[in-house]
Amino acid sequence: MTISHDRSTLPTVVDGALVRPALRADAATRYCISADEDLLPPPAMMLREEIDSVLEDWLAWGVEWTLLLRAFGGLRASSRVLDLGCGLGRVAFPLRRALVDGTYDGVDVVREKIDFLRERFTPRYPAFRFHLLDVANTAYNPGGAVAHDGDISLPFDDRSFDVVIGASLFTHLVPITARRYLAEIGRLLADGGRCTLSLFLLDVFDEGRPRTGLSAGEAFSFAHRYTDEAGAVAVSSLESPELMVAWPLGLLEPLAAAAGLRLVSPPRLGQWSGAAADWTWWQDLVVLERS
Repeated sequence: MTISHDRSTLPTVVDGALVRPALRADAATRYCISADEDLLPPPAMMLREEIDSVLEDWLAWGVEWTLLLRAFGGLRASSRVLDLGCGLGRVAFPLRRALVDGTYDGVDVVREKIDFLRERFTPRYPAFRFHLLDVANTAYNPGGAVAHDGDISLPFDDRSFDVVIGASLFTHLVPITARRYLAEIGRLLADGGRCTLSLFLLDVFDEGRPRTGLSAGEAFSFAHRYTDEAGAVAVSSLESPELMVAWPLGLLEPLAAAAGLRLVSPPRLGQWSGAAADWTWWQDLVVLERS
């Protein structure tokens, strides 16, 4: 894999892996923001999305995901996109330009984020719509109206989407909740469509292997086993199991298969675990399609 160290360029895909130069307050960053600076959340809200540097990381995440979706997720200018766990619009922000005549629907469990996007984003870009899914989550929505083992139903017709995004969604889902999300993805994905998920694969995790940056912290220890009726995963906290979750591929695959989904190719390993020299993104990537 060839890595470019030109910090003035935007991220790109090289030899199947994502090259991530740092964004700076220069022409590249100004181009990303353009005339839509008012769509960016206030810094205090950005910091609640677990980022290192407010503007650079927030923008880089979205730009990277746009590239990942183009390279692996089937994204086209006319795609109908569903973003599960859309947060404050990190992926929506660059997609506002990539989706020339497509549509975007973002879903999140945090009311504050959806309210912000409905107020700021949709009036400027009516093809971008945002929906609250009030499901309980120990880390992000502990008082949710729908229990995490309840009936999670998304307000869309069957086969409504060509591209489904789960950017760090399964890193905050226990198996019984993930099973419901996968069932909905299987229902909503159109023929030929793809779902791209990023997650932490337990198969490549080794507590003794050196890890760098954010993933070297205690939150990525995955020291506890969590089991429910849908299967067993590893978590960093039993008090808040959905704070950080690592998945065995041997559980993810059968849950996906039960939803009518299959892996397009073997998972693309990420940087987080230190297991792969030719990593693709920070987290591991799984791309699903209807079987």
